[in-house]
Amino acid sequence: PAQMKSSVFSLLGPYVKPYRHRLLLVLLTTLVINGLSLLPPLIFRHLIDDVVQVGNWGPLPWVLAAYLAAPLLAQAIGFFNTQSMVFVGQRFVADMRIGMYQLLLRLSTRYHAEHATGGMITRLMGDVGMVQQLVTGQTIQLLADILVFGFSVFIAFSIRWDLALILVAVTVLYSGAYRFFSKRITTAAQS
Repeated sequence: PAQMKSSVFSLLGPYVKPYRHRLLLVLLTTLVINGLSLLPPLIFRHLIDDVVQVGNWGPLPWVLAAYLAAPLLAQAIGFFNTQSMVFVGQRFVADMRIGMYQLLLRLSTRYHAEHATGGMITRLMGDVGMVQQLVTGQTIQLLADILVFGFSVFIAFSIRWDLALILVAVTVLYSGAYRFFSKRITTAAQS
């Protein structure tokens, strides 16, 4: 398995390398979008604790503007992020298909006589599509979700550590129950 992993990364490396800066930018913008989605509750908390309860109405317009600006900014960055991810995905797939096509052209005539062309093309298109999803969509979202989860836990502990401990305990219990009962629930739902 370790050799297989290294060979997969060594095969994908030349195709990913030209887009590594854009992929890093997409990851960072995904983190910013997720971070902006965490801001409205904190702004609302500031509105209630520091403006309404105290009766300090001076910062009210600024707090409301920030509350409205956070989702709008997240949408604008999300549009840029989606365009960048589509660009990287399209270019990555094009480069990979060209490389695979050149590899197919270098194969012997005997190989082409023994293997069906349609099967090779179907396999080529399907595999490249799966790798595109892995490189551009799922991996970046998974990394962003892990980082946002860590940031959310940090924020929860910085606001109130005792409630954060309860939140973490409930999350661990839920994850354990899901792992334990998911197969049983799926089996019961299918029958």
